[in-house]
Amino acid sequence: MRVPCDNYLKNKNERMKSNKTLALLVGLLPTFLVAQESIQQLSKETDFSIGAGPGYLFGAGTAASTDDFSSSDIGLDIDTAYKHYLLPEIAYNAELLFAFISGNELDARLQNRGYTFKSYVGEASLQFNWQLISFFARKASPIDPYAILGPGIIGAYIPWWEFSDPLRPDATDKLRHKTIGGEIIGGLGIRIKLSHLIGLCFECSYHDCTTDYLDGYHPASSKHSDVYLVSLAKVSYRLYQHGQ
Repeated sequence: MRVPCDNYLKNKNERMKSNKTLALLVGLLPTFLVAQESIQQLSKETDFSIGAGPGYLFGAGTAASTDDFSSSDIGLDIDTAYKHYLLPEIAYNAELLFAFISGNELDARLQNRGYTFKSYVGEASLQFNWQLISFFARKASPIDPYAILGPGIIGAYIPWWEFSDPLRPDATDKLRHKTIGGEIIGGLGIRIKLSHLIGLCFECSYHDCTTDYLDGYHPASSKHSDVYLVSLAKVSYRLYQHGQ
């Protein structure tokens, strides 16, 4: 006579467990939907930005000595970028950069080279941004530092150069008016959201190039390809946002 009673209690316990599980899932559903909506919204944000700032070329053309990698080549950079967020913390930039670089030997320690030049540099790159605070908070932050990493193509046109030594260039000097090569870009930045449409970004990036002719000159003693440092201040405008 106790068997039906035991089965009833067993079924009752199973129903209670099922109801608790269902209640837990129903309770978590709004949180899950909000999180999914946040990810969906942020993954559909698209920005366009313009920026400008100084650049610094570490080229062999004005190296202080055969073992010195320093340079006095200052550039002005102008940048445009299309940024799309794949996730709240991950975005990619399709970026174009133009720079005008001029180098000279006014620094006394560089007079052993006597090389002066003007160079127009262009760059196209695909850079990935990792938003650090958004990554740990799992939501967008109005002020967010980010890491930069990506490949690019860089080229230069060097219309003019001059040596202070009348015997230069000699047979050991290699000169080019045009060059193109690849590069790897790494850096850091910070994004400041001023409104739902307007933002500011400040970036510093390191461009490690495969070419040694951004300044037009590759001396026989050169042991390094060019490195270009870029600092930019950008203004961004939101082109598209989910739900708008």
